[in-house]
Amino acid sequence: DLNQNLACIELFSANAMDVFINTFQKLGEFLLRPWRQGQPLHTGPPLVMVSMVTPLLALVKTLLVELLNSGKYQFKDTRLMKSLMVLHTVMCTAPMTGQLSSLAHKVC
Repeated sequence: DLNQNLACIELFSANAMDVFINTFQKLGEFLLRPWRQGQPLHTGPPLVMVSMVTPLLALVKTLLVELLNSGKYQFKDTRLMKSLMVLHTVMCTAPMTGQLSSLAHKVC
């Protein structure tokens, strides 16, 4: 779809990927503290953080698919993979309760 393609190019041109990566990094840092201490993630701020990850992942996926499928762009920023690996590690290994657990399983 041309509208989606144009929107992705505009997002990429406006440095949206930097914003997404920085957000993933901040979310990972926030969730990593209690994880390192062996504390379970429960409702409250961790729930908000995990709830933010899902739409961000969808945006990044769409943006990357559109840009990389065209064959005109190469994405070499390793910060994205590093921040996603931190989030994946925390969300897939931390003990979670309630609604947070079901959201985390969707992401993992």
